[in-house]
Amino acid sequence: MKLRERGYSEAYLATMIRTLLELSEHADLHNADDVLMYVARKKVKDSFKANLVDFYRHYAAFYGIHGEEYAK
Repeated sequence: MKLRERGYSEAYLATMIRTLLELSEHADLHNADDVLMYVARKKVKDSFKANLVDFYRHYAAFYGIHGEEYAK
């Protein structure tokens, strides 16, 4: 199901896109472990890290990307 259909706001989706673009500058988005390692090392609040992982989970689910974190 598309994120808009699930009720996500345009502002949330725009933030997700900006965040994924920023993540792509530092990690390979097609490698979940690479992304998660980058997020773990990033010096930001845990709540922001949680948002990064949430945004990435949507991306990974859409593209069928699996990593150690997603096997659980």
